[in-house]
Amino acid sequence: MRQIAKSLKMDRSFVARTLQLANLAPDIVKAIWENRQPVTLSLDKLRRGIPDSWEEQRKLFLAK
Repeated sequence: MRQIAKSLKMDRSFVARTLQLANLAPDIVKAIWENRQPVTLSLDKLRRGIPDSWEEQRKLFLAK
């Protein structure tokens, strides 16, 4: 993480939060790609933390 942040000249914590997006459930990624995500789902909200469980992600990010 430190090396990536250094090479990109970015804050390490920002890089770590951004890399968490790689663990996002595929159906959530698809909803975002197709612009079907809830209006309450924002990048800022995702960067606050992503649960490891895809089911928990769905409850947290796709609940209407």
